[in-house]
Amino acid sequence: MDKMRQEAENKLTYWKRMCAFACLLCCTSSVWRILTPMEGGESFYDFFQGFQIGMVIVLAVYCITNICKYRNILSSEERIREFYINEHDERMAAIREKSGGNVMDTCGIMIIMAGVVAGYFNPVVFGTMIICGMFLLLVKKLLHIYYCKNI
Repeated sequence: MDKMRQEAENKLTYWKRMCAFACLLCCTSSVWRILTPMEGGESFYDFFQGFQIGMVIVLAVYCITNICKYRNILSSEERIREFYINEHDERMAAIREKSGGNVMDTCGIMIIMAGVVAGYFNPVVFGTMIICGMFLLLVKKLLHIYYCKNI
């Protein structure tokens, strides 16, 4: 039971750190106003700033929901056992593997981050990379749904 509890506590600690990172990004967004995109004009600058703040807010909300989820899991021994069984379920592991695993998630998020960095230099590359990253994440989710129904 200690191993199960430790795994849930590790995930809770991870999400707390991610939430702190998101809050740090949100607080430093006013500092980022010093850096402006090189091309695209004033309207692209406003869109770009809004996109960055929106991504940080979504990250913070996602982190907070995960923190609440893991605190809820840690509140009872039965929920911890249920969590451990769900995490190590062979069927779900097979579905995760067939739908791309963590690789698709990581690639999609990294492409989106690279797109944000590219936005400082070229708005066309920014848009292209954001769409590409979102497409990867969408395909991963659709494959996950498909395999959940067929396996």
